[in-house]
Amino acid sequence: MQSVVGNAALASESVSARFAGRRSADGLALLLAIAGLVAAVAGQAVIARQPWPAVAAFAVGALFFAWAARRAPVDAERDEMPPTPRPARVVIPVAVGIALCLIAALLVYRYAQPSAPHNLWVLGMTAIAAGAILAPTPPIRLAPLTTAQRGALVAIVVLAAVVFGWALTSIPAEVHGDDAEVGLDAIRLLEQLQPLRRRLVRAAALPRAADGDRACASSASPCSACA
Repeated sequence: MQSVVGNAALASESVSARFAGRRSADGLALLLAIAGLVAAVAGQAVIARQPWPAVAAFAVGALFFAWAARRAPVDAERDEMPPTPRPARVVIPVAVGIALCLIAALLVYRYAQPSAPHNLWVLGMTAIAAGAILAPTPPIRLAPLTTAQRGALVAIVVLAAVVFGWALTSIPAEVHGDDAEVGLDAIRLLEQLQPLRRRLVRAAALPRAADGDRACASSASPCSACA
């Protein structure tokens, strides 16, 4: 009986120590992640003036993040879930949506009026969304977040809001590389074709001017320029 009680006490102590280590690991991982964010922000602040110290700060931040990932507790892998059934109420809307999107792509390829492919694409995406909504929800229950995980989530959201909103009005609108290249090509063509355009305008205006002169000269009351 005493051995049983002793084994139970040892088991409870081991479980308590395991959970205590889990809480301390979570807290330390949070501190390490915050230190990595601070190092990354510091590197971003000086990268324009001092590139190499900024790279060193990024490397230190990466080390902190790696250390935090190693200190964070690893949950046991769950058993693989069985495949989700695909009933007709899911397959039919998704198939119809894909077919409508393909038809819209074909119309775009054939240079159809924009309204037709746009409407078909909207209908197709709506059908696909309806199929996704009608799909059966798998019974997944996630473990509740710990206090440290909630704190980390709040810190990440606040930091992302500050980084995204800082001097937002001074940042120019995003221009993709393809769009910028097309715009530069258009400017270059306009600059190169401007002299040719002037010559073409003059050449097109000459026959009209000659016809006007002949009409003016043959009229009963010629204008002052022809007279």
